[in-house]
Amino acid sequence: MNDFEAIGQLLAAAAEPVPLPPAEQRRALRAALGLSRAEVARALGVSPFTVAGWESGRDPRGETREKYAYFLKGADAKISTRDTTGPDTTASEPTRTTKSRWTGQPSHRAGAGPVSGRGRS
Repeated sequence: MNDFEAIGQLLAAAAEPVPLPPAEQRRALRAALGLSRAEVARALGVSPFTVAGWESGRDPRGETREKYAYFLKGADAKISTRDTTGPDTTASEPTRTTKSRWTGQPSHRAGAGPVSGRGRS
């Protein structure tokens, strides 16, 4: 095997980073579940300031990135399920159809925009 073949194999084996939604959606997902940055940080083994950085546009790396992506994907699924099958079917906001950031499939969610006014960040 020559040097170029070895480099080609190395590049082919290099892992692609796990995708993450944009920073503003990361915050919205956490807030929609009523979780504080400290709670998410504790679960991921990082500081609340680190989570704040991720919600401001910085990206985690390595295994921490994988765990954070897993949390965000689970949060999105929980919110989508809760919003389509939740007990309150008389929401004051109109239901809008959006696409899941993870699957690209339609997600019918009341007030599908960013969550605000939760009182916790």
